[in-house]
Amino acid sequence: MCKALDGLICAHRAAYDNFIRCIDLNIDGPEYAAADDAETATAIALCLFRCPKPETMRKKLAYLASAPSLGAEMQPKHITAIISSMRA
Repeated sequence: MCKALDGLICAHRAAYDNFIRCIDLNIDGPEYAAADDAETATAIALCLFRCPKPETMRKKLAYLASAPSLGAEMQPKHITAIISSMRA
């Protein structure tokens, strides 16, 4: 469908998994901060992604709604990025 969107989704999943690994293993300090920053950066990149077609937007929004670190925990910066991605 859209390789760019698929790549962003994969990057976010990997960053989220690494962040959760740090939590599960009680890793703190620079490694935890880097994992947190990577998860945030990939989430924002995904939110900012401009979808070329309506079906791509549906896939993006479905992922965002179901992603453990997003969905119900979406922050204003995520919403702002999504709205920005919809502007012409």
